[in-house]
Amino acid sequence: MRFSHPTDSVTAEGPRPLDTDKDLIPGVCILADDLTGAADAANYFRTGLYRVRVSLNPDAPWDPALGPHVVQVADTESRAADPEEARRRVARAAGGLKDLGTRLGTAGAGGVHVYKKVDSTLRGHLGIELEAALEALGRRFAVVAPSFPANGRQVVGGRLSVHGTPVHQTAFAQDPRNPIVSDRVADVIAQGTQLPVEELPLSVVRSGPAAAASWLDALGTGTRAVVVDAESEDDLAVIADAFAGREDVLLCGSAGLAKQLPRHWLAKPGAGTDGSADRNVRDDAAGPGQGHDPCDRVLVLVGSANPAAHRQLEVLAQRAGIRVTELDPVQLADPRTAAEELARATQELVHSIAAHERQHSPGRVMAAAALGTRRPTGAAGHRFEDDLAAAAKAWFERAAGQAIGFVATGGDTALALCRAIGVHAIWPEGEVAPGIPWNTIETPHGRALLVTKAGGFGAEDALWRAVQLLTRS
Repeated sequence: MRFSHPTDSVTAEGPRPLDTDKDLIPGVCILADDLTGAADAANYFRTGLYRVRVSLNPDAPWDPALGPHVVQVADTESRAADPEEARRRVARAAGGLKDLGTRLGTAGAGGVHVYKKVDSTLRGHLGIELEAALEALGRRFAVVAPSFPANGRQVVGGRLSVHGTPVHQTAFAQDPRNPIVSDRVADVIAQGTQLPVEELPLSVVRSGPAAAASWLDALGTGTRAVVVDAESEDDLAVIADAFAGREDVLLCGSAGLAKQLPRHWLAKPGAGTDGSADRNVRDDAAGPGQGHDPCDRVLVLVGSANPAAHRQLEVLAQRAGIRVTELDPVQLADPRTAAEELARATQELVHSIAAHERQHSPGRVMAAAALGTRRPTGAAGHRFEDDLAAAAKAWFERAAGQAIGFVATGGDTALALCRAIGVHAIWPEGEVAPGIPWNTIETPHGRALLVTKAGGFGAEDALWRAVQLLTRS
């Protein structure tokens, strides 16, 4: 494959030499519970001075050799795990930061800034993971702001809405792995944990950072989670201003709050107190469609059951003039038909390359595959995304030697794809749209590009825009 990583002093193949133990301490670390969440939050920390690397190894998430100018992101892949396994993974990853600090003789979690990425629609083991991280890091407050206004997620009165609809009345209530039953964030946190929860109202947030900090200080002793209202980007900026510098606070939220933190945590020496110089460098470096050669072969994968994702796929198929290969989860779950269904879909997908080449002049080839929305009951343990990824691997091997790009919708889909094709790490490079990053991925066969998208994110043309970015068309 022809892609090459931008020339940097730090690469996965050859970390730059480090001179002192102090340099071994990474400056910012992010804990995320799934791959799309890891990538969309991580992208905002990529600046002119800092690269970002997402680790896919939950048992060894931190690499001190990467140095302080690489923001490290750990995908604990705990959203779909059982509660106790989720607790163990988060405790281990967060504890690794504290152990690093102790070994190097520094205070707290190795002197690092830590962000706990949570889902903007509250999926996963929210309370359990917050509790585990607080305990491992030795912090008092988990300040929780899942709002992501750019994607219609807002918390007011402690309740989360998606484009104005209470989250438990949206399609997320039918999520096959993490159904949402309440829009009250405190109720979701309380599932599986005794962690006390407070609610910081919007009126206090809009009184400014000092008022928000004073409100928190007035809570007194004890460890607790604090759910913070936020309707707008300005509200999230106040939350960051109030709490980003506090060592007793673990900031937790979606990519919306993550976007506000680099100006506090990654400001260049000599920049203004708001980090404006560094932010401008990032804005110039992150323009959509910049920094990569066009892909010759593009594969779009939709494993999410969210109706929005399948509508986006319909729009893509119509505009691109392609036929979507669909895998039927009902047949995949039945041992009598699983092998035949996977073989059929794989053959159809692989043959789509040759068919497209016969019908069109030599050039770019596009394909798409998806899991059907009809999911069988009693098959919660079956990872249909692995079947989708197995078909994608065959396509990938058939397309070898070309510049390849992927679009993966759904965190489980993105992770299954990465595992299937042997991805070692992910380097966020920019955004297709808010919360939809594009990334460089390292595989045993070279580098490729990957757009990751949560199922419910984006406008109807989100997948089409992702493909346009990859092909630079």
